[in-house]
Amino acid sequence: MNEKQYHTLINNIKDIETPFYQDWSFWISTIIGIIGIYFSIVAYREAKEAKKAAKAAGNIVKIQSITIDLTEITQRLDKISIDLTYSDARDFYSEINRRLRRITSVLTVEPSYTQKTSEILLTLAALKNNLDEVRQVGQNNTTADGINIFYAIEGEFSNLSGHLADLAGLLEQRTL
Repeated sequence: MNEKQYHTLINNIKDIETPFYQDWSFWISTIIGIIGIYFSIVAYREAKEAKKAAKAAGNIVKIQSITIDLTEITQRLDKISIDLTYSDARDFYSEINRRLRRITSVLTVEPSYTQKTSEILLTLAALKNNLDEVRQVGQNNTTADGINIFYAIEGEFSNLSGHLADLAGLLEQRTL
């Protein structure tokens, strides 16, 4: 090996021994990696906020749907006919009871609605008791009996209508 080859070999070894952090390609790769991590963190935070916003929007839609149901039920309660037969009253009560229990079962987990939902359930129980008191076993319903049925349940339907309006108001406050 001649001296020129020896110096070339020594210079090549010195180039190989140069620390990797002194190379520009290392720093460019590092900067790109750090920028990538930064954008990943920003994207994660934004996705987390978007998920929160979507959940809140879903709750608002659910509350609005419940409010619409309550308004519809309230309007039906306000339009009971005075010539109501027991069978019609029982069917109407069953429908209202079923719909309100479905609605209140969702709302009982929320502490701000607990009192109003319990008032609604108590009114439904009182309504059922009043309906049972005017039940006519083995007799035909006449107009006079229809009037008795109407007056037996009209007061509780009125109370129920008020409770439902209060609950709808509470739900609307939450969406503001």
